[in-house]
Amino acid sequence: MTKYSVRVASTLMALLFAIPTVALAAFDLTADLPSGQPVGTRVLWSVTGSGVGITDQRLTVRRISAGEPGRIIYDYSQRTSFEWAPLHEGNYLITASIRDSGDQSTTNVSKTFRIRTVPGSAQSPVVSATQHPLVALYSAPECTAGLFMKVTFQGAGPGSRTFSTDARPCVTGETMNIYIGGMREDATYFMRHQIQTDQGVTVQLGPFRQFTTGLIDRAVPAPNVVLPAGPDTSMEDAISLSGPTSGQGFGPVAANLEGEIIWYYRTDEVGDFQLTRWNNGGTYMMIGPSDPADRFTLREADMAGNTVRETTSRRIAEMLKAQGLQIISVLHHEIRRLPNGHIMLLGSNERLLEDVQGEGIVDVVGDVVLILNENLQLVWSVNFFNILDVTRQATGGETCTSGGPGCPILFLAEIANDWTHSNAIAYSPADGNLIISMRHQDWVIKIDYRDGAGSGALLWALGKGGDFTPLNVPPGVDPWFSHQHDSNYIGNNRLIVYDNGNMNDACLANPDDCVSRGQLWTLDEVNMTATLDTNAELENYSFAVGGASPLHNGNATFNSGFPAGPAASLSRQDEVRPDGTIVYTIEWAARAYRGYRLRDMYTAPPYDSNSD
Repeated sequence: MTKYSVRVASTLMALLFAIPTVALAAFDLTADLPSGQPVGTRVLWSVTGSGVGITDQRLTVRRISAGEPGRIIYDYSQRTSFEWAPLHEGNYLITASIRDSGDQSTTNVSKTFRIRTVPGSAQSPVVSATQHPLVALYSAPECTAGLFMKVTFQGAGPGSRTFSTDARPCVTGETMNIYIGGMREDATYFMRHQIQTDQGVTVQLGPFRQFTTGLIDRAVPAPNVVLPAGPDTSMEDAISLSGPTSGQGFGPVAANLEGEIIWYYRTDEVGDFQLTRWNNGGTYMMIGPSDPADRFTLREADMAGNTVRETTSRRIAEMLKAQGLQIISVLHHEIRRLPNGHIMLLGSNERLLEDVQGEGIVDVVGDVVLILNENLQLVWSVNFFNILDVTRQATGGETCTSGGPGCPILFLAEIANDWTHSNAIAYSPADGNLIISMRHQDWVIKIDYRDGAGSGALLWALGKGGDFTPLNVPPGVDPWFSHQHDSNYIGNNRLIVYDNGNMNDACLANPDDCVSRGQLWTLDEVNMTATLDTNAELENYSFAVGGASPLHNGNATFNSGFPAGPAASLSRQDEVRPDGTIVYTIEWAARAYRGYRLRDMYTAPPYDSNSD
């Protein structure tokens, strides 16, 4: 057997897809509420019948009254109940596809369901409470196609800031329905809608409506403003969003700059969902628990906590297998929307390599970049085992035990080399390619994606030992990031990154000198130079996790997920000027995988490929 020979145990597929076969029988699809519910009502659909529980179920929804195509809300999984909360009135066809886990034959069961307008909203705006105490539903009469509607809202107290939703396109014959989020508990707000042209010119104003929020009804981590906002703070980015790591009992949560809670993820499910990205329009991506057979859940949810779409690690592994590709064991770290609405994410897989990363046969964990379309179907992927040099080991010699901290479930050995440990994917607006932050390679790499037409080939590597020459480096400073997180493009040629600093020269020489940094780089991809524009020491050392994003005033915000060590329930967000001066700090009483500043609850951070 040669030096680069590869072995993949057949037991991996057997373990991932080991679900007993059941003969298809009579099934039924039922709703917990009768047809004719108003817009925004959460309806729970259930699949019943003999054998359910060892079959797989998919739920597809089609608004037949509008002639829309079917949309997969939940792809195949062990789930047998499905929540659904539509924001458009009309007649819907709800279809459950029940699939035999052995021969893959399916039985479809369909029901029609009518969603009606919120009473009174066809004549005048109505504000309704939702299941979320800090989120309201604003319903307004139809407006003319070609125009847009948004809602502004403001607290009743003096000095309260006015917030705005995003502008939604008007549809002739339909009422307009928008969730209102970003409000404090037990507070009164006034809101009204505006009808605008595509140039943002207001042509009509609705009447004011009043709404009083309820009380927070879930445990949420407490925010603490350490350094208050001052003249250099970006007041436009008025919301601190924190995404706690799993296992703490918290989901995503948001506060204003004064440290008052204004939103949190509300679900009645058991288990923590970990935030990966916030989307334009007020939805967000998360990774969370699932039935053990399904491994992990990919979920997009709306502001009220309703699921918008969902799939699982096992379903994605099935699609890879159907394409003749190596399957993944789990999803991890990243779920993010592309400009065209597709979804990019990371998965883990293993290979047994002989005499490559150690003597004899060694299990190695690598990553796969996956692209799903808006219907959750796999349309593109690249396996890092096929494009990277497998002889370049993890810079810190990291290994994984199955299911250990930061590690996937292993199937081929009890311990594996944690080779790449990627944690972020970002879109390159200049060329349609992708960049990936690989923590254990201390690299940010660019791969050939070209909006789905690319080969996945490696284009360059940024970092120590990579393809770029660093410029503008102060004397005595180790410029390169290490074990970094959340690399993102700002415009076409600038890069922002959270440098954890594990392998920094000073950190390796003396653990007491370890410090995490926030960095901004300008890249010249013709001359292959990287100019270090900002190198801000963040006054803490977060050995893992982290976030980085620019702000609208030219500053940047950096999220330190473990600023007091992995045992402390603490995370920290610092706003930093270009010269490295910290001008605002908020801490959260929970460790955080990612954290951002938002303009409002409807706009992604300004670096994001789907933001303004």
